Amino acid sequence: VYMLCRSKERAAVAKAEMIEGGCDASRLIFLQCDLGIFDGVRKCAERLTELESRLDILVNNAGMACGDFKKTEDGHETTWHANHLGPFLLTELLLPLIEQSNEGRIVIVSSALHSRSPKLDLDAIDTEEGFKGSIDAYNKSKLANVMFTRDLSRRLKERGSTIIVNCLHPGVIKTELGRDQGILFKAFQTLGALFMKTRKEGAQTSLYLALSTEVKGASGGYYS
Repeated sequence: VYMLCRSKERAAVAKAEMIEGGCDASRLIFLQCDLGIFDGVRKCAERLTELESRLDILVNNAGMACGDFKKTEDGHETTWHANHLGPFLLTELLLPLIEQSNEGRIVIVSSALHSRSPKLDLDAIDTEEGFKGSIDAYNKSKLANVMFTRDLSRRLKERGSTIIVNCLHPGVIKTELGRDQGILFKAFQTLGALFMKTRKEGAQTSLYLALSTEVKGASGGYYS
């Protein structure tokens, strides 16, 4: 299990939690991967290609909502880059490895909030004028996740690939998704703790799409 994480320190904490829960430490391997930097994504994909001859399952689980309009060093709006462009590039670069699996699977974590974004204006998405707030930026990136899932599934089917790709809404989970949102988000998290899912509960739909025999052959779907 390769842990593709931006922060080595936070990855170490997550790894320790999994080991405490019974995971074999030798099977959890950290790889540096900042989805908001194209060069970092490319280096991570190159490293995986060096380490493995095939990749069975790829789960893209990026989710952030940048509080203010900011651009990455590659010139893209931060939420758009980290939530969509980075995972898009990583997936495309790893397709040759996933093709080597008997039944490769790609799982893309989206959000029900994608439905709040009626369209994508790609000419404005990286501009300050086109930035209508952090939640709107998040919704657009999650719509792009769904669109990418559908298009990638179509392309794979057309070339006879056995890879299946699906996306999902995991539910409302108590995470640090909106840590840049300030006091209002913190208040929402405190009040919403009673109905929010735990991280373990929130992972179940991803695990279902990654592992269940019921999903065999089903591609291009949106699960909630």
